[in-house]
Amino acid sequence: MTGEPATVRGTIAYEVQCPGRALPRTELPWNSDFHLVLVESREQGAVSIEVTCAVSADPVKTQSDADVIAGRIAREISFRFSCPVGRTVCCSSSIPHFDAEGHLNWTVSTSDTSAWRSSAPDYGSPPASAVLGILAAARDMADPRRDVDLELFRSALSSMDPIARFVLLYTTLQEILLRNQDDLDDWICEKYPAVNETIKPQRAPRTRTAKKRAKETGFTRVRNSLGHDRSQPSFGATLDDARRLVQKLQELVVLAISKKYETRIP
Repeated sequence: MTGEPATVRGTIAYEVQCPGRALPRTELPWNSDFHLVLVESREQGAVSIEVTCAVSADPVKTQSDADVIAGRIAREISFRFSCPVGRTVCCSSSIPHFDAEGHLNWTVSTSDTSAWRSSAPDYGSPPASAVLGILAAARDMADPRRDVDLELFRSALSSMDPIARFVLLYTTLQEILLRNQDDLDDWICEKYPAVNETIKPQRAPRTRTAKKRAKETGFTRVRNSLGHDRSQPSFGATLDDARRLVQKLQELVVLAISKKYETRIP
């Protein structure tokens, strides 16, 4: 297959599991190496991400760079819609490149992604402008630190069990803010002044001289009750509290990420 480099385009197609979200067909120019990115929902909870590439000097690097683009888009979808999103899977690629003799060749691959499809309640279709904002954020806010924060959030939401999700979200909030539990409680109380606090249980004297909080938020109390054995006769009340607080904790993580990068949100 031959063609002029200025007009030849390749395509790297991905699929990500995003049940219940009907994303309208939306496209956005990317850069000189990847001319266009297109996102749209398919059947059974699958979202298609197509990355259009120019003639490549290194097909392996082009594939790797496209993987990064698709991953950022998937994480932005999870963050902006606060919904569980699976990992991206490359279902096909066709990357044009010149061989040593100067002939145009294509590196082609395909894979089966049928196992990724699933169903969920219909949460409706967001406006195209919202999806465009997701693509713009993935393109313009490229930052390794933000990638890690969003990946932690995406991973936490991928757990369908609310108790496990609570623990993962608490850890995510700590990692995003880089705070210990006492400082994290201060931050939570600042953002939610009406949050309930409880007296901390008495502990053995510490050698540290730094002043410690005498109270803790319900989020920290539940996290520690789940993570440490305090000889409780039953975890039933703690489990109920985790289920009750998990949605609010999820909102706190979204708030923390938004505040951390607010000057750069498109």
